[in-house]
Order: sequence, then C-alpha cells, then structure tokens
Amino acid sequence: MAKKVGTQKSDKKKEKKAKIADYNVKSAPADIKNDKGLLTKVPDDFDISKHKPMKKTVFADQATFIESQAVIAEQRANKLLALAKERRERVERLRKFGDEKTRKKADKLARIKKQEAILAKELEELGVDVDELMASDEE
Repeated sequence: MAKKVGTQKSDKKKEKKAKIADYNVKSAPADIKNDKGLLTKVPDDFDISKHKPMKKTVFADQATFIESQAVIAEQRANKLLALAKERRERVERLRKFGDEKTRKKADKLARIKKQEAILAKELEELGVDVDELMASDEE
C-alpha cells in the first residue's frame, strides 16, 4: 500500500476555500439595486477576503462590474501594502538590534508591552483607572 503524501496540506487548503462564500445579492440594500434586482453600485459590505468576486451578470451595467473589479484590486493592494509595511518594520528592527540575543530581548519586551496594552484596555472597559493603578504600583 502506498502512502498518500501531502494530504494534510491539501485538506487545509480546501477548508480555507470553503470559508469564502458568494456575495448574497438578494440581501444587498434595495437602494443599490434596480427593478430587476441587479446591482447599480458595489455594496459597501463586499470584502474580497470574505466573498468570491461577483459575476458580471449580477450588475446592471458593465461600468459597475468594472468598478467592482477596481474595488477588489484596491482591497488586495491594501492587504499587500500592509504586509509590505509590516516586513519593512521587521527589517528595520532586525537592523537596529544586530545580534540574536538583543533581538530576542527586544521582541520579548514588545510582546510584554502588547499584552500590557490589551490588559489596560480590558481594565478601562471595566471602569478601572489604569493610570492611577500604575502610579500606585510604582510607589
């Protein structure tokens, strides 16, 4: 019997693709649909990370379809720009802290600061004065 190689990876890809669904045109607001139920404007809640690209047949005219393609391109570009910014910040940090030991300590401090910010936000939502709490800990 031959073993199947790489089946786990392909299963993960199938699961990921299953999350992306068609945009429900019927649930779109009435003010962006014509009397035939076709879209006259790209819906504001359309997100390419959640929805498959809409087909040409759901739009009232070709201009709106092309506008939807432009929205998709902008959403993808924004995602890529965010990734590029994140990677540039990482490069800057790597260049700033040369050796591995210093980098690890700096990363640990960044994680702790991030956790501190999350906890502070949660405490503020509960009505706790975080500044006063921090001042009393320093004394």
